[in-house]
Amino acid sequence: MERDSGVSQHIIIYCVEGRGFAIPAGVPHKYAANEKDPWTIYWIHFKGDIAGYIVELILQHSKNYKPDLIYNENRIKLFEEIYSNLEKGYSGDNLRYVNMILYHFLSSISMKRNLIM
Repeated sequence: MERDSGVSQHIIIYCVEGRGFAIPAGVPHKYAANEKDPWTIYWIHFKGDIAGYIVELILQHSKNYKPDLIYNENRIKLFEEIYSNLEKGYSGDNLRYVNMILYHFLSSISMKRNLIM
């Protein structure tokens, strides 16, 4: 994926193996999987009133937009919960619930917490 002008949303790419990264809104970027060692990724685009602040927290202790995170199965469960609920539709109640899960997911990254569920 290559975007010379970036996009209007922030992007988090969380890798099952290897290193994920955060891309702030509006930042040009290019990324791809290694053909010899492909990745498994989870990614999300998001924006909102405090989204920039959250991305700043994530990037405070990062090098080159790459937060140092170890794989955490509970983060994947949160991501899958978001995804499965979005498949159910976009009602106001459903979107509020998904946003709460997203905050949990992002805070676990920004605070470098290992989740216990």
